[in-house]
Amino acid sequence: MKKLLFIIMSFIALISCSESDVTHTSGEDYSVIHTGSSIPVFSVTASDGTVYTDQSLRGTVSVIVFFNTECNDCRKELPQINTAYKEFRYNKLVRFIAISRAQDADDVAVYWTKQGFDIPYSAQSDRSVYSMFATQGIPRIYIADTSGKIRFVSSDTDMPDAATLVDAIKQYLPYYLL
Repeated sequence: MKKLLFIIMSFIALISCSESDVTHTSGEDYSVIHTGSSIPVFSVTASDGTVYTDQSLRGTVSVIVFFNTECNDCRKELPQINTAYKEFRYNKLVRFIAISRAQDADDVAVYWTKQGFDIPYSAQSDRSVYSMFATQGIPRIYIADTSGKIRFVSSDTDMPDAATLVDAIKQYLPYYLL
């Protein structure tokens, strides 16, 4: 019985959002890129067909989110991100893209519809894009300024609410557009 319990607990730890029982103290823990780094070279296609790349995000304040809809922390954070997205959805200088970590398009589409989310998303069945940003831990949020420099990093240890995200985004917008 103890062996079965150990196997079950090991499996749960393996599939947890953080994938580690180490206590994180910073949003940059397990990040491959950090504040001051440039957005890595990447390309994803959103569910609406829009292609997002490191180059296409230049000139905008970019919010890049990594998630998996089966992650409890992601389920808590995605509504906050969606609220922040609604604040800027018509502002051409702010772009959001939510990128799934190892989750197929059908699963993400069902969840997005059920939750009524508006955030553009790109379902990625592997971790190739995610691994350019971090080694583990979701949800993960990166905000880059108009030059493509990362200015804000958040992970599952310090999840911001919508107001915090909105304030972080506004810091990098020209004052006359606020």
